[in-house]
Amino acid sequence: MKILDTSNFVSERAKVKPITNSEWGSVKKELEKIKPNPFGLKKEDLTGKIENFPMGVVIRMMEEMKKQDSLKDENHVNILQKYPGSAFEWIKTEAGPAFWNDVINDKDFNLFFEEYPEYRKYNLD
Repeated sequence: MKILDTSNFVSERAKVKPITNSEWGSVKKELEKIKPNPFGLKKEDLTGKIENFPMGVVIRMMEEMKKQDSLKDENHVNILQKYPGSAFEWIKTEAGPAFWNDVINDKDFNLFFEEYPEYRKYNLD
């Protein structure tokens, strides 16, 4: 099933009939609620061993994988679904191995968001 991308509707309508400032303000608020992530992950991607992980945590893990050049496979999220603890080298991160052990193995997501509060914006709840 293909998901309809509605982000272009506003610009398409603007070509036909200009949008008022009031309408733009309303649409802008709605667009801000839809916080796309840099990897295009969806709720359906949070399966396997990352099933109950917040999206913000998964995004940060993906960034670490990218930083360490571990994102060569198109299905890179599959690595996290199966092997979240070995998807990237914890020791090579700024946060360090103890932090990632607590976050990934002990699922201490509060600790994660204390360190990276800006990643809450990616959470789906």
